[in-house]
Amino acid sequence: MPVKTVRRRYIAFKVEGEASKREVEEAIRGSVERLYGLNGLWKLEPTLIEFDERRRVGIVRCNHLWLPWMRAALTAITEVEGKPIALHVLRVSGTLRALRRRLVKGEGLEAV
Repeated sequence: MPVKTVRRRYIAFKVEGEASKREVEEAIRGSVERLYGLNGLWKLEPTLIEFDERRRVGIVRCNHLWLPWMRAALTAITEVEGKPIALHVLRVSGTLRALRRRLVKGEGLEAV
């Protein structure tokens, strides 16, 4: 019986407001757990790949089957440690290389 491989999706997002990498990472995991519980946290597998604190742009990885739920969890974040913030999804891709290439071409990092 063949084993299913786990496919990933990479989501580029922009943070409106002030937050550190650690705060954003905790907010993402907390939002997923609050909305979907520990089972959802296990299924979505949210992982913060990188976060640029100067530009306030980051990349998070999740399971491809749960992409709509991950997008909802990102937009549900409204505050971090009492400070108001908002996360906006910029781009979604199947590979980090393609996502970074699209962001650098003016559709993300350079544009924001």
